[in-house]
Amino acid sequence: MNYQYVAYTKDWKIVKGTLSVASEAVAEQTLIRQGYQPISVKSMAAMPSIEQLFPSLFTVKPKEVIMFARQLSTLLEASISLVPGLQMLQEQITNRLFKKVVGTMLDDIRAGNSFSDALTKHSNIFGEVFCKLVAVGEQTGSLEISLKQASNYIEKEVQAKKKIKRALTYPIIVLAVAIVVIGVLVIFVLPSMMSMFTSMNAELPITTKMLVAIMNFVESYKLYLFGAVVLSVVGLVVGIRQPKARYQLDRLLITLPVIGTVNLMNEMARFCQTITLLLHAGLPLPDIINMTRQTSSNRVIQNALNDVQNDLIKGEGLSVPMSKHSLFPHLLVQMVMVGEESGNLESTMSIVAESYESEADDKISGLIALIEPAMTIGLALMVAFIALSVISPMYSIMGAFG
Repeated sequence: MNYQYVAYTKDWKIVKGTLSVASEAVAEQTLIRQGYQPISVKSMAAMPSIEQLFPSLFTVKPKEVIMFARQLSTLLEASISLVPGLQMLQEQITNRLFKKVVGTMLDDIRAGNSFSDALTKHSNIFGEVFCKLVAVGEQTGSLEISLKQASNYIEKEVQAKKKIKRALTYPIIVLAVAIVVIGVLVIFVLPSMMSMFTSMNAELPITTKMLVAIMNFVESYKLYLFGAVVLSVVGLVVGIRQPKARYQLDRLLITLPVIGTVNLMNEMARFCQTITLLLHAGLPLPDIINMTRQTSSNRVIQNALNDVQNDLIKGEGLSVPMSKHSLFPHLLVQMVMVGEESGNLESTMSIVAESYESEADDKISGLIALIEPAMTIGLALMVAFIALSVISPMYSIMGAFG
């Protein structure tokens, strides 16, 4: 933020100017370090930056946060203190928004705030778990270790999302190409051929009659069909933003036969990873469940974890509240119970996390293996239908001429 100041020097000369810092207190301290005595410091109304005008175009990617955490950890291990380390990283960051964020954190640290407090102001970029791990690392004197743990945690989340995207990329591309090709055939190629068949009074097979009926229907009601598609898309976008509709969509995402299982396994793996990581950091279990709830994007799981947290605070433990929700797999509940009874919940959750990660990988591989032949067969049937509808009348015409 920009601040306009009036100050006097050691020889009592009045100076005026502007500073771009995080807060008014930081501006005053900056002036004092420069040898000035502040008289007044006022914030200036600044024009919104391009990042503020178009926030969706300027984001910090998870891989940038991962690289930042690992590089800072390496610098701290090399006995470089925090502020010089952040300055070195800021100089090499190419993302404008991220560069400003690191600069703001530097201003906050110079003003006397802790690194974790400076991070918390940007939790939308780093995440709650990242900020909490850094806070624990500061308190225990193992900041470099906490940064490594936080970067590994984010990397696992990114990898899980990439696996699901990879499974859906192939069918989406094939479906899009199929729609374009069929659209070109139906709109530009087939109408002239169908009119030719009709004018020659050729005997049309049932497949050709069906194709003609479909084309006539689309031609007659194309405006209505276009309007229906637009309204459906708008209705879907608006509906998803409604809490009840979003809740039902999230429920659907974890209950679908194949994709739902993959999503649920990934959510359970993340749940176990978060608990393992934060237990190792020494945080109390109620706080851990609360943070785990915040890291989940699925509202069904958020509600379930909220109930678990409330029962946990009442003294019911962790396994008993989890057993009340069918959302949590029976194996997970049993393993949590074993971990509680043995006093080794951290190790138990780590084992379960690895198990669910492996299971999610197997499910994704199976999903890819299932989708590819299914899409191939579907496209083959569609092409065969169109080809049969076009070629059969040609034989009828050729027979008539013969």
